[in-house]
Amino acid sequence: MSQNMPARRANNTPARPNPAAAEQTVKDLVRGSWDAITGSLPETMDGKRFARLVFNAVRKTPRLAQASANSMLGSVLTASALGLEIGLNNEAHLVPYQRKDKNSGREWIEAQLIVGYGGIVKLFQQHPMARGVNTQWVGANDHFEYEYGTSSRLEHRPRLGDRGKPIAFWASYELANGVRDFLVLDVATVARLRGKGENEKRDIEDPEHWMERKTVLKQVLKLAPKSTSLQWAMAVDEKPGGELQAERTHAAISAGDVLPEDPAVVDGGLVEDIEDVDLETGEIVDPSRVNLTPQDHPETVPEEAPAAPRNVTPKVVKAATVRAIVRELERCGVDPKTADAYLPVLGVPADRIADLSQEDAEDLLKACTSLDRDKLAGLMADAAGGEPR
Repeated sequence: MSQNMPARRANNTPARPNPAAAEQTVKDLVRGSWDAITGSLPETMDGKRFARLVFNAVRKTPRLAQASANSMLGSVLTASALGLEIGLNNEAHLVPYQRKDKNSGREWIEAQLIVGYGGIVKLFQQHPMARGVNTQWVGANDHFEYEYGTSSRLEHRPRLGDRGKPIAFWASYELANGVRDFLVLDVATVARLRGKGENEKRDIEDPEHWMERKTVLKQVLKLAPKSTSLQWAMAVDEKPGGELQAERTHAAISAGDVLPEDPAVVDGGLVEDIEDVDLETGEIVDPSRVNLTPQDHPETVPEEAPAAPRNVTPKVVKAATVRAIVRELERCGVDPKTADAYLPVLGVPADRIADLSQEDAEDLLKACTSLDRDKLAGLMADAAGGEPR
């Protein structure tokens, strides 16, 4: 992206980018890494729609076009692998941050992925044991009582009208087996966890204090059963995109879907200019143009694929094996649409059955054939630390 960065002013402050030019800059980056992005997306998400959400984010915040290519790509790939929609339902956001090297004084802009409270809730609810989650802020004028221990309780009645300044924040979750837990944190503790001051100045108004509520929600969910996606989201939240790109920690990014070392040299062209997009929802108005694949545009595929990274297990699982596993889980009462979410309960370190090697998939199939509803319920209860209802 640096090759398209706008000229700097005399005071060394980056010139304000034009929204249209900024969007085009990011389009070029996405085109060059189209295979990696679509390869990391869950099967339930459409690549064209995801790309438009990225473009809309840049259109609204043109300064993102000045971010380093690695940081922007790292943030986008991480969001796609997590299955989070950028700019919608507070699932995820792309934010430009000014960085400065203390030794050389060099300054640059880096894209950063912020996992919103909506993203945390979405990923938690994908776990088969999840039932509900809640988080609130407590005003000085509210009625609020809580108690920890063997007879723990939380009672909160927000006052209508003037609730006063926040004095605390709480979050809770409930599991399918009836297990519940909650956490209450005061304002100073939440500010310390966020790395902010109690009198933090904000560019965006947040009267419902969602930023603080997300912080306490992340803390209470540390004790809850979590999918690998939620664990990963909590680890990468607010991490610089450059670090995300360098680490390549998630299997959905690296397992057989190679990320080009220099996206600018790959002539993609799969992401077309689709103008009929609802900027509020990110929905593409013309559904006939959303399912393009590299096979639809053979001229856009590089002649030589980049070498696969080391220590990567290719996706070689047979479709028939995947279907057999899903059928066995369905026999145990599992909705086929949520079969992947049961992998952590079965002790499988993967997000999707389709990401397994054939050998691992066959081992999983053997394990599933010995399961029934009661055994699966027992495994779920063990994972949640309680007894089945």
